[in-house]
Amino acid sequence: MKYYAKLTKQLEGGYLVEFPDLSGCLTEGDTHNEALLNASEALDAWLEVYFQRQQRVPLAKVRRGKNYHPVCVDPKIALAVALREVRRKRRLSQAQTAKLLGIDKARYAKFELPSQANLSLSMIRKIAGVLGIETRFDLVS
Repeated sequence: MKYYAKLTKQLEGGYLVEFPDLSGCLTEGDTHNEALLNASEALDAWLEVYFQRQQRVPLAKVRRGKNYHPVCVDPKIALAVALREVRRKRRLSQAQTAKLLGIDKARYAKFELPSQANLSLSMIRKIAGVLGIETRFDLVS
């Protein structure tokens, strides 16, 4: 899961960073590299707050151009977002999903919280089976 940050060099120095797909997600940095590091932190914080407010996370659009840079979302946040979206598409409540998994609702609810999601690979596999989704892990360098 990634979003595209737009970096704009400022007249007074440094770089402004904005995510066109995420209204109000802004940061800055003195150097290009610092701006991109700050972009990653801003992106994760913005998504986590937005997600905790039970709002649907906007999808990212591919952006092209020298000012656009892909920024990867923290895997815990990406997993929680994906899990909630798939569950909702299947029209299942957290309680129904928990029952299908053979666990209590409170335990399942934590899986959809980025700050608490700590799933084992075997649990990810089990959830994928229950929700009818394919799991794939891409290692990005």
